[in-house]
Amino acid sequence: MPFASNINPRPTLRYQFPRSQFCFGASRAATVNRGGPIPPDEPVSKWRLWPRLRTIILKAWVALKIMAMVVLASFFPVKAVHKRVEAALLYNAKGVSSLANLRDASLSKKLTEIRFQSLDGTKLTGWYAPPSKPGMPTVLYAQGMNAIMEDTEDVIRALLKRGYGYMGFDYRGYGKSEGKPSEVGLTQDLEAASRYLLRARRVPFDQQILMGNSLGGAVVLNVASQTQLPYRALVVVSSFTRLTDVVSRVKERFFIPKWVFNAEAHMEQRYPSIDRIGQITQPLLVCHGTQDSLVPYEMGKSLFQAAKQAEHKRFLRVNGASHLNMFYVAPQAIMDQLDALLKQSA
Repeated sequence: MPFASNINPRPTLRYQFPRSQFCFGASRAATVNRGGPIPPDEPVSKWRLWPRLRTIILKAWVALKIMAMVVLASFFPVKAVHKRVEAALLYNAKGVSSLANLRDASLSKKLTEIRFQSLDGTKLTGWYAPPSKPGMPTVLYAQGMNAIMEDTEDVIRALLKRGYGYMGFDYRGYGKSEGKPSEVGLTQDLEAASRYLLRARRVPFDQQILMGNSLGGAVVLNVASQTQLPYRALVVVSSFTRLTDVVSRVKERFFIPKWVFNAEAHMEQRYPSIDRIGQITQPLLVCHGTQDSLVPYEMGKSLFQAAKQAEHKRFLRVNGASHLNMFYVAPQAIMDQLDALLKQSA
């Protein structure tokens, strides 16, 4: 039975945006009903200085890249130019994940660095922590397009605090992982990570939860719809209906005419989640923030409504949350909804 929940996030705090995870258009703070000062131990992000100016500069830079690619179409094959545009907008996370870089030293002690191969043999690097409570599932997490593992510290903390197991990994071409990213490649990477849990950690599919944020949510739906494996549950956070819908929205925000860089006609990386989620039968949790300016809240609702074959599904609306800070402003609410979904579908 479908279930929808509407919550307000935690007290007014500033989110510390990792450089590699920052996306243009994201809200920098979430305001809630309960007020209160920033706690003394709240880390001060260097991105607090002139945040609006930095956002404007970043938007202008992305727009210039898009327009430059369009101009270059006069001199190079259009297909090659569009591939360059896709690569610039999608797969551009920088840095190398290191347990030593986590702000919470206690988390690094619980995690183990692992290595495994994707379905095509590409070598990948990940982190793993077993469940701390008997019988708890393990969450296999897929991050967004601009993130590496160490950018997901809030997610890891929330999962381990509830006793869940955790496995994360850097996509091919990200961090220490080899290869070049693509829609097919990322889908193979997540399926290989799931099979690694089964083979090396003895975690059966019905004790695995696939969780994805933004682009990672699309990868989760790819794997679940294509394999039809009996996963314990699927969690999709701040994800989109189709990648082409997001690109069209970005064009509108930058006042780029619709005829420039025709996404529907030329994009190869499409991630049509709205078409795939209808095949999902596993228990499903969809979470979305109302202040998401990159992937609108309505896209999350559309995904939830399209999951018609999911007998057990829940939707969580987080008032004031943006695209990047869902697990920062509402970790308890997300975990509560996941616990409730597992209980509902047991």
